[in-house]
Amino acid sequence: MINNLKSIWLIIIILCSTFNLQSKSEIIIKDSIFNGNTIKINYINDNYYDNLGSLKLIIHLFNYDSNIPQAIELNLDYVKELKELSTKFVIPKNAIYFLVEVTEYDPNFTSFFEKDLIDNNKGSYWDYLVYDKGKIQENAYLYSAYAELGNNDFAFEKRINFLKAKVHFENELKLYPNNSIASLGLLSLSLDLKEISYEEFNSKGNEILKKLQNTKNQEEQFTKLRLLKMLNKSADADKLEEEIIKNFPNSKIAEDVAFRKISSSSSFNNFKSNSFDFINTFKKSQYTSSIFNALYSSYNQKEISKDFINDIFKYCTLTFVDELEIYSTFLTKEVNKNYDKNVHNKYTYLQNYIEKTDSLRKLAFNNDLINQLVPENISKTQYLNELQVILGNLDLVKAKIELSKEKLDSNKYLELLKSGFKQVGNKVNIEDIDNLCFELISIGLKSEAEIILRDAVLNLNKNIDILDLLNDYYYKKDTTKIINKLIKQANDKRVNYICKNLFSESFTNNNLRNINGEEFHIDSLKGKNLLIMLLSSWCGPCQAAFPAFDSLLVKYEKDSTVHFYGVDIWEKTNEKHSAIELLMSKSPVLFPILIDEKDKITKDLSINGLPVFIYIDRNSNVRKIKTGFVNYEELISDVDNTLEAINKCSTK
Repeated sequence: MINNLKSIWLIIIILCSTFNLQSKSEIIIKDSIFNGNTIKINYINDNYYDNLGSLKLIIHLFNYDSNIPQAIELNLDYVKELKELSTKFVIPKNAIYFLVEVTEYDPNFTSFFEKDLIDNNKGSYWDYLVYDKGKIQENAYLYSAYAELGNNDFAFEKRINFLKAKVHFENELKLYPNNSIASLGLLSLSLDLKEISYEEFNSKGNEILKKLQNTKNQEEQFTKLRLLKMLNKSADADKLEEEIIKNFPNSKIAEDVAFRKISSSSSFNNFKSNSFDFINTFKKSQYTSSIFNALYSSYNQKEISKDFINDIFKYCTLTFVDELEIYSTFLTKEVNKNYDKNVHNKYTYLQNYIEKTDSLRKLAFNNDLINQLVPENISKTQYLNELQVILGNLDLVKAKIELSKEKLDSNKYLELLKSGFKQVGNKVNIEDIDNLCFELISIGLKSEAEIILRDAVLNLNKNIDILDLLNDYYYKKDTTKIINKLIKQANDKRVNYICKNLFSESFTNNNLRNINGEEFHIDSLKGKNLLIMLLSSWCGPCQAAFPAFDSLLVKYEKDSTVHFYGVDIWEKTNEKHSAIELLMSKSPVLFPILIDEKDKITKDLSINGLPVFIYIDRNSNVRKIKTGFVNYEELISDVDNTLEAINKCSTK
């Protein structure tokens, strides 16, 4: 096995570019991947980046003590003579599994709206099992299964793959048949995929429960609790939950219970007390931002928003970066709440908060402090990128406040504005662009407004107010021509971005029937591009997307190279045809609807939400899966750009 391991090559070929040229993205590790070994990692990508010096390799490392990975960041060094980017990594003694991605951090953005560059192997990442004494270690396959299911607390989004996860669970149990956590994982997944009945799940679940009867292991106790709830043994589950919280007060389960306690608070004081207790106990919780927002809303409803900041720092212990974010968020909300440049006392009211944030931001890029404060599961690069956005938003808010002063310092205002947009990048709020550029024009800084508006359009912000402002700026006869050129450049940029992120997986689904019950074979559409919308009769967001999907059918009716279909899944009744017929009687649509009677498409493509839009190319390859519907304009734009990208990108 070790001999085979010494020749490990992981080569992923990415076959798309905007000019039908083959571009490849590749991670190569030739060394043996075992504990304590130093490995050389090569990265090749011939069509992705311009600035070699800013690329970094992020390793998300799992060890046998925790299923929450540690993020390790390494510089990728460019060797001109060898034309390769590489780094060396010493695999820790306790490592069992790791994933790899490539990212970039550049504090000097060349454009206000430049996207962060990242290569995550089309959302699949590169992943490796770590050997110890020639053997894959316990939980290595388990954690890789979790990664395929998106169940890990990392700061990245890995594409979900049910079938790969199932194989990983099975491999774990082949090596370690007594791993109860993997047993429940496989059993739960089999139930979700409808491969076993609930009766079978109940029987096998009780067998696992017996094995876990006297366990004191933390992870196994968590598994036991989950199983008790799935088997509807509520009393036993409640008793075990209390025991877990007592023994492991900082655990994820304790965190979830504390969050539920906040949600069920019966009064403002009760809500406030529970929230402050939560923030102090779970400092790095994913719920923290939503709790702060809810707190602010509650204080605002009580008309005591000025007390919000004072109470937080009275009752909570926070790090300076947390403080910076809270002050920034508070300023943003307070200014946006009643923004009016004629209210001259706003600057005075907020001055003490501005001074506090200014003193905090001086520490924001102190290397020693950053190294101490970056959470283990987030890379330093990601942390700094998030910090840039906080500081950028702060400058945009301060620019608004500057406008509230009786004597406007236009130079300071412009400096804050440019600084804010530069740091926030593509995450800037459209409303801020609109308001602030209008103010720029009103005080005579038209050329500065033009730069920001043009960049906004180039970043696909085709908001009508932005276009109107540009139209006002370009008063000449060629106005439409100029704006259309900008929009085309924006679309080209978007197509290029989509091209780089398209994947390619073969797809065959011959388990479909039309509304009349007749078999329908997707294979019959080979040679055509296909857009499928997965839907269900009970899904409100699906019905909200129907008019937009209908309009696509009309828009492309003269294009014989593309077809649009709805596919019904996950009905709560076995009478799927009746459910769809009832839906169509209430909400008739133009696009044809097919029925997946066994929900096979959800298993093949690891679908876990609705509505879902699946792009299939002429070679019957799935190129992109997009979950969710935001609005009409976004769907139309995404479909137009994605179909163009698919036509430009070659596949084998």
